[in-house]
Amino acid sequence: MTDLTRPGCAWVVRLVDDRGNETAPVRIEQVLRPSAIDKAYFPYLSVWRQIFKVDFPKQKADGSPTVAKNATWVGLAFYGAYGQDEIRWALTPEGEADTSRRAAMR
Repeated sequence: MTDLTRPGCAWVVRLVDDRGNETAPVRIEQVLRPSAIDKAYFPYLSVWRQIFKVDFPKQKADGSPTVAKNATWVGLAFYGAYGQDEIRWALTPEGEADTSRRAAMR
């Protein structure tokens, strides 16, 4: 198992958007006791799988937003020696995530 909270972890986690913004988390916390809601959203939980809460800043150090106001999607990216992957969510023109089933299937 991979512990994303450990310094020197094999995986790098970033918040990304289609405008080239890439932001490191300010905190990664392992969920040791998943709640009923966690189990409902992640029914595949087992002793071999873990949940982490990842917090990102709303703004960069220069005061600009972490996700560009004109971004069409926002994603959670994982990079490492074993590969890379991204989970993306489409954004509406108002900058809100489109959580519809269709958006998740893109």
